[in-house]
Amino acid sequence: MNLSPAYLKWREDVRQEGRQEGRQEGRQEERKIILESLLKTRFSQLDQELLEVIETLLNFSADQYAQILIKLVNLSREEILEFIKNESLKQKN
Repeated sequence: MNLSPAYLKWREDVRQEGRQEGRQEGRQEERKIILESLLKTRFSQLDQELLEVIETLLNFSADQYAQILIKLVNLSREEILEFIKNESLKQKN
């Protein structure tokens, strides 16, 4: 059976998109694990506010995520919550 070149290209594009989405989901999961581990190590447990911090940070670009991750190591819980709130506001503007 001969398949049209347009169909073959479409099929390959769909496969590429699927692979790309899979890689992105894997990176998101890795980021989440790192953040959870960091915050659990610092604060022993994760309450709802810290879980929300994690979800917020997952939406930042890789560069922003890395910069923020470095800062989180030296901040108190309250400072982290305030910092994330401010960063979120900056990102929305």
